[in-house]
Amino acid sequence: MSSRGRRRINRRYLEAFYAIGVAGTASAAAEMLKLTLPAMSKQIAALEKQIGYALFRRHEGRLTITTEAKYLFDEVASTLSHLDTLWEAMLRLQGLDVGQLEIGKPPGPSYVFLPRLFRQFLASRPNVRLKLLATNSTLIQRKVSL
Repeated sequence: MSSRGRRRINRRYLEAFYAIGVAGTASAAAEMLKLTLPAMSKQIAALEKQIGYALFRRHEGRLTITTEAKYLFDEVASTLSHLDTLWEAMLRLQGLDVGQLEIGKPPGPSYVFLPRLFRQFLASRPNVRLKLLATNSTLIQRKVSL
């Protein structure tokens, strides 16, 4: 899918918007995110500028959520949740806690000790799949170079 014509939205802007929706006020949201109130206001203003319409009506120092913002709130909540899930998956991959491990080995005596090593490795990594290719070294080299 092409990214032409799409704009990137800063996650912090979405977090600020979401926090106001959850906390009810900009000052409570700023406290929740450990931001100053001016920093929170700048993030909301930047998000509104980027999307081209107001998410909140401002009246006597109070914010009131707009109809558009009410519509977007659940989408933003879902998006932030998905980003958190994606981040967790990326961290699991870093520690080899999830994924597929492919091992190539030539036939021979390694069959004696490899099963025990594989069991030990996989016992602590239930989300890792193991694929063993037992063939000649030429074929293994071809597979590795792909």
